[in-house]
Amino acid sequence: MNYGNPPPPSGDYERPNCRFRCGRGAAWGQPCANGPSPDGQCGGTSECQPVKNRGRFECHRPADQGGPCGDGPNKDGSCSMRHPPCAPRLSLRARRGRVTMQVCGLLVLLLAAGFHFGRGGGAKPPAADPGPLSAKHASFTRGRDCAACHAAHEAGLGGMLKAAFTANDMSAQCAQCHAFGGPADQPHNEKHFTPHGHAQATDCRACHTEHRGAQGNLTPVTDAQCNSCHRVQFAGLTRGHHEFPAKFPHFTRGGIKFNHAKHLLEYFTKPDYAARAAKSCVECHATSPGEHGLRTAGFDATCARCHAEQIPQNDLVVLRLPEPPAPADAAKLGADDATTFMAWFLQRGGTNAPAYGTALHTFLNGLGMDGTASFAKSLDAATKPGAGAALLAGLNAELLTRPAQLWTKRQKFEPSAAKPVSGWYWLEDLFPELRYKPAGHADPVARAWLEFALAAGREPNAPDAKRAADFRDEVTHLRASVGRCVKCHVVTAPPEAPAARELAWRYTGSELRAHTKFSHGAHLGLTRCADCHALDAKADYEGQFASFAATAGVSSFSGIALANCVNCHAPGKVRSDCRLCHEYHRGPALKEMSVAR
Repeated sequence: MNYGNPPPPSGDYERPNCRFRCGRGAAWGQPCANGPSPDGQCGGTSECQPVKNRGRFECHRPADQGGPCGDGPNKDGSCSMRHPPCAPRLSLRARRGRVTMQVCGLLVLLLAAGFHFGRGGGAKPPAADPGPLSAKHASFTRGRDCAACHAAHEAGLGGMLKAAFTANDMSAQCAQCHAFGGPADQPHNEKHFTPHGHAQATDCRACHTEHRGAQGNLTPVTDAQCNSCHRVQFAGLTRGHHEFPAKFPHFTRGGIKFNHAKHLLEYFTKPDYAARAAKSCVECHATSPGEHGLRTAGFDATCARCHAEQIPQNDLVVLRLPEPPAPADAAKLGADDATTFMAWFLQRGGTNAPAYGTALHTFLNGLGMDGTASFAKSLDAATKPGAGAALLAGLNAELLTRPAQLWTKRQKFEPSAAKPVSGWYWLEDLFPELRYKPAGHADPVARAWLEFALAAGREPNAPDAKRAADFRDEVTHLRASVGRCVKCHVVTAPPEAPAARELAWRYTGSELRAHTKFSHGAHLGLTRCADCHALDAKADYEGQFASFAATAGVSSFSGIALANCVNCHAPGKVRSDCRLCHEYHRGPALKEMSVAR
């Protein structure tokens, strides 16, 4: 068939399924009409095949070959127009098939040689050995070898052949040992990472290549690999990187209140504090190479210079003993002279709560009998088991039993005039009061009562909630009780429980966004702190703590701009590739099971 091409002047024929073509056609472009036989013999030694008609032979040469010849057939019926036979040749299709078979045979021989001639010493043949694993992976796969990651190696010959033609999910094999802070098969291990709407599942092998030797490093990733997925592409900080957010890196409210601008520009300049003030940032902040944040040196080494004597100035008032009433008037005793703790604690229970006077008499009877035991048990019931022991730590039982016994007997209790440096004691202030004086910073009893008061605000009914709120507000007041802690430690209302209160006891500092890293330690000594951290005296730093709700952070420092970084991280200076500041995975770790085996 000609597929639309015009036929040659004569003798044209197409036999795509024949292995041979006419030798005359190959040499002169004029093939014979018959063409070669299937076994490659010439079929054109005569120009026609005479046919006998009514006792005589007639020439049947085709018209396109000149029609019947003038001499006609021989008497024996053979054609009189004889030619020497040609040498038929293989067609192009046949030649291609022969070459294909030769190449396939050569490949089979090479594979066979690869499997047959190994490296010696029991090593795998080159054709079946992709190369040694990295040292870290080799230590975890010892004993199972290839089958530790490639399941087909234990599936026999059929399984191996099937694996050669089916997709092999190596990422699932990696996830058997490696854990992340999100889905292992999603970009950056993020559940909802679709900023451009085109995020697709990822494959570990796209960035990590194994079998490159014991010293092979699987972690390096090039900028080109990052740009292969990210729509917004750039070649460095100075070439296409977007500007940092205005507040970078201060996005959230911290757990500790410390206005750097107020201290450095105002307090530390006063003569009363100048001698005690820090002379440099590293006096209060410590770091090491590889760390993002700055670790504070702690209260004793920093803040105590000015604030240590302020903490014990206020006492926690727990109990107050009114004038003992007559037995008949005990139920009429009101809570007007009670501490906020007693008014709440002794009247808990809503409408079913007993009268304050009755509850006070029962409470003091219990203290007079077993001291701190019944008190601690009641505190446990109000919060959680074990809370009473922490709240009453260091309280001598005798300090409770004697005053309670005297009160129930309607006898006068006169506290000692001696005032301890710290701890529990009674003080006569119109009425005898049981007080606690903190020993200093991080006092465990003061901390326990602060947490107890904050938790008390979760009372379900309105009367109890109102009295609990009064108790909480007094204990957390900056100057009325042990509430000096909240001068620095932030009280926050959790979003899931707006009526509740939580106290931040530890400094956290600014947290970088996910997949971003920075080393303060690597920069110390190379640049000044003020080159990146400029004070912002106009910032409404205190305003962010006016509400208990967690708000966006307001820093006493200005945001860090991209220009701060490109001063050094630029072509011809310091490296500025993606991996310098960014990490691909979120929370990478090894699963416990992989370490144990």
